[in-house]
Amino acid sequence: MHKYLFILLLCCGCSSVAKKMYGIKDPGIENRESIIRYAQSINLDTTHICTVDTSTYLKTLIRIQSSLPEAELFNRDGINITYKKQDQDCNAGLFSFIPNLRKDSAYNRKDAYSLTQHLEGIRGLNGEALHNITDSSADYYLFIYWVRWIGKLNKDHVREWMDLAKSNPHVRIQVIPVNMDFQSWWPETFQQKVTKSMSKKK
Repeated sequence: MHKYLFILLLCCGCSSVAKKMYGIKDPGIENRESIIRYAQSINLDTTHICTVDTSTYLKTLIRIQSSLPEAELFNRDGINITYKKQDQDCNAGLFSFIPNLRKDSAYNRKDAYSLTQHLEGIRGLNGEALHNITDSSADYYLFIYWVRWIGKLNKDHVREWMDLAKSNPHVRIQVIPVNMDFQSWWPETFQQKVTKSMSKKK
């Protein structure tokens, strides 16, 4: 399973960067403790850290075009907005989009997918349902998809996006990091399903 997903995600990203240069490692099975421990070691905010349920995992990869790290934004009305001018654009646009977010600006929308729908698939790192994860005082909700094994990309992309969101003086952006590593709580049947799905992508 791991090698297939690794090939898929690496090839579909913004650029095919050498594994050694970015510290990219082979994916492993992670649990709540290992994810939190790693996130804290590179100074990622773990306040709202979460993952997605098994019914949503593959759909999420398809939606973000299997590119990690990646992010999705919703405004306070629950509307999914995009920083991309075209679907195939890479994640580099986030570095300028996040600090330039404003309350009354108009952005491209993805009307078919709402914040409410998105939250239905969000789970805690033990697979448990989460309630009231969003802060009603926020102007925007930034969901950042990341995995432990992408190495330095977590520092110069994920952590940078978090810092940019916190330092935007014009709007309140709630950052919700969504871990997409292989989870220890997954049923064996789902692991087999992911293996089968990824093998078709080879």
